[in-house]
Amino acid sequence: MSIKLFARARDKKSGRTAHCSDCQKKAREGLDERSRTEKKLRRFGLTWAEYQAMIKKQKNLCAICKRPEDESYSSARQKMYGPKPLSIDHCHTTGSVRELLCSACNFAIGKMGDNPDRLRAAAQYLHRFREGSE
Repeated sequence: MSIKLFARARDKKSGRTAHCSDCQKKAREGLDERSRTEKKLRRFGLTWAEYQAMIKKQKNLCAICKRPEDESYSSARQKMYGPKPLSIDHCHTTGSVRELLCSACNFAIGKMGDNPDRLRAAAQYLHRFREGSE
């Protein structure tokens, strides 16, 4: 097998990836939405059926902004892996699952430390400087 079939990798001692391009492509194709998501579900103690019920209940929309995940997800990544599922939001203290969120909302509340007071203060701040308000 020719070395040219292996992509360059600066972080590897050999300077090449461990698997040829064809094998990498096959591995990516094998990771469909369900298998990628099921791996995450196990972390939260959810079954595929429970997750699907959550999606149906929320109409596949973020519990906060009511938009689908696709609007905040890069098109290049979608072409490679398919549509990204909504994130499973959970309490970092108790580990209990709350609802499904888009990446942007999940990131935002995480950066605010899941603190409702900080989130309310941020909302009030934004309202103070809303266009047209004085």
